[in-house]
Amino acid sequence: MPVERRFSRVAISLFFVLVFASSASAVPIGPDDFQDGTTMGWRIGSAGVQPLTLADNGPLGVGDFALRRVAGGGGAGSRMLLFNSAQWTGSFTGLDAISGNWRAATFGPSLTMRVAIDGPGGRWVSGGVYLPNDGLYHRFVIDLSPADFTAIGGTNIFATLANVSVMRLLHSPTPSWRSVTVATTVDLDNVTAGAFGGVVVTPSPAPEPSSLVLLSLGLAGLARRRRPNGS
Repeated sequence: MPVERRFSRVAISLFFVLVFASSASAVPIGPDDFQDGTTMGWRIGSAGVQPLTLADNGPLGVGDFALRRVAGGGGAGSRMLLFNSAQWTGSFTGLDAISGNWRAATFGPSLTMRVAIDGPGGRWVSGGVYLPNDGLYHRFVIDLSPADFTAIGGTNIFATLANVSVMRLLHSPTPSWRSVTVATTVDLDNVTAGAFGGVVVTPSPAPEPSSLVLLSLGLAGLARRRRPNGS
């Protein structure tokens, strides 16, 4: 076998080894797509109107279910907040981001959405992600990197990420465990958490070349440049 071909196979094999090794400890969560007609454990507590699952209300339209949360702006349930202590618990170690689809379904104020987590290392809140009040679905990505969290009385972000007891999704202009009072309606769909090799990127709706294809093309070009003249 030519040296160049052996080099290509070794490089591609090494590429896969590194990718799988880096994500082996990260167990993805979700997706919560609400297609079973339930809220999949998402709730707001004992007071206020609980979230609903609505058919034909997701980003794909007919046949696509989504979760709806209505915040009244005053009294019980007036804060834009959802939490989940069911499947969104346990180890978040190695998970780079939480992503999904959401929209502000009513033309109220624009929102700053955050992830808040609690665990052995105390409470922590992520950086904020902007949700415009345009009534359209938007793809969101919330960074789960330890450095992106702000302590809300927490002492060890790594301990909390290793054993999350509850996760919150909330609106707050500044880092906070509680959402601010607001009158709005938010639809949520396809919520998932995964590992992206330590790099958080916003998913693109258009297909893009994978890293493997780019690597293969680069190796092929290297092999052609190294091929002796006359071969």
